Order: sequence, then structure tokens, then C-alpha cells
Amino acid sequence: MNLHLFTDDHDTFAAADLDDLAAAWSEHHGGDFTTHNTDEGIEWERIPDDRELTIWCNEDGVPDEPHADGNAKVTKTAREWAAQQSKRGMLCSTEY
Repeated sequence: MNLHLFTDDHDTFAAADLDDLAAAWSEHHGGDFTTHNTDEGIEWERIPDDRELTIWCNEDGVPDEPHADGNAKVTKTAREWAAQQSKRGMLCSTEY
């Protein structure tokens, strides 16, 4: 399955398409993806594969909390971030 990155400007998920994103979001957060997004006025966009994203990562290169001991910023394209994911799900968030 080819994964792509999707964002609502806070959460970034790896998923195959919008339906897969909805399933991944519901599994991660609980609740109904459509209802939550409609009630909150949230819109998701697919991040272009060639866009570079800088994400705080731990020493193993896995997205982690900013400024934690040993963590550093890592820049990759959306395609590279998606390819490193073994399954759909949350990649990172600005909220935590």
C-alpha cells in the first residue's frame, strides 16, 4: 500500500487516501472522523509528495517530542516520511 501524508495543520497522518485517513484518525483518536471534522470546521489536505517537512525526531529517526533529550529536527520530503511508515497512522502533531 502506498502511503501519503495528510494534514489539518495540527496532526499529520500517513494514509493511502482520505477513506484510509478517516479510519486511521478514528483508530488513533476515537470518535467519528466526519462528525469531528464537520463540527470543528477542520479540512484535511494531502501534502504534496515533494514538499519538505521538518519534524522533531528521537535518536532513531522516529518522530518524537520537541526538545527532548537527544531529539533533533530532521527534514525529509513527504514521500520519504510516508515511505518510512510501516503502516497508516499518526506521524506527528503540533499539539503534543
